[in-house]
Amino acid sequence: MIVILIVIVIIIAIVILIVIVIVIVIVILIFKMLFLILLSLLLLLESCNSLKVSPPLSSLKCKLSKTKLNLSPGAVSIIKGAATLPVIYSLMSLNEYITHRYYQHAEINKIAKFLGLNFRTKGGGHPEHHAETRDDMSLKTNDENWKKTAAYAQLNSDKYRGTAFSWSVTFLMVIQMMVTTLPLFKMLFGFSISNIMKILLPSVMIHGCVWNTLHPQMHGLPDNNIFEGPPAKLFAKFKNSSYFKYIELNHIGHHIMPCNYNVCCPGTDFLFNTHVPEEIWRRKQKIDEKTSTEELVLN
Repeated sequence: MIVILIVIVIIIAIVILIVIVIVIVIVILIFKMLFLILLSLLLLLESCNSLKVSPPLSSLKCKLSKTKLNLSPGAVSIIKGAATLPVIYSLMSLNEYITHRYYQHAEINKIAKFLGLNFRTKGGGHPEHHAETRDDMSLKTNDENWKKTAAYAQLNSDKYRGTAFSWSVTFLMVIQMMVTTLPLFKMLFGFSISNIMKILLPSVMIHGCVWNTLHPQMHGLPDNNIFEGPPAKLFAKFKNSSYFKYIELNHIGHHIMPCNYNVCCPGTDFLFNTHVPEEIWRRKQKIDEKTSTEELVLN
């Protein structure tokens, strides 16, 4: 079972890498096109001898070619370090989105069917978690009819009922992220494998801690401890921050509608037009009349 999961994780990571490469190629082509347009304009201006407003372009080119941006090694390191933050965040946002949507919600099955492949995944228990969750984010664990289902029995084997990141899941995420992060950081920044891992491992750890701080508790489950996975208590004091309130509301919307696949790293939903704001998903929410709106965001 673990081998199958690792294979699926690697396949998804490869798909992410292909998407990233395509995006980079498109960006490079756009920049090349803009450069050619700019160069054409400059050549056009140079050919207009009647406009003698500035020195000849050839002398300007000569001056620019002799101008060098001298940066100290320390400054270069700072620039590279600052540039890694948006890149690693973007990779994690994309990884989170594709894993959540195409593996956990099994939408990869639709792609496999379209391609005529005999491949099917069950989502690792995630569809069962959605089936067990009411629109007010409480779980049906007190529902006698629900207790008779196979989904209840499957989730009952996990203390956190599929809501928490365990260390094994965190390890799989590291492998998945390595497939995209290692080549991209090497290509963009020239980092060694050890330096890339120094960025990747803390990033995955932070992601897991944020997830465990948010997800189990919003479904009425206890916080995990460090022996079970990235500890929820690491960011417990930030639960009332704007960030946590935003991702909590965003995830409630995900349980109401097939949208908002990003959980801890918002961003990719906007690229794929799958982000639905609160004012829209609230209309589809079915809650008990006794449940107030304030109670839907669990602090």
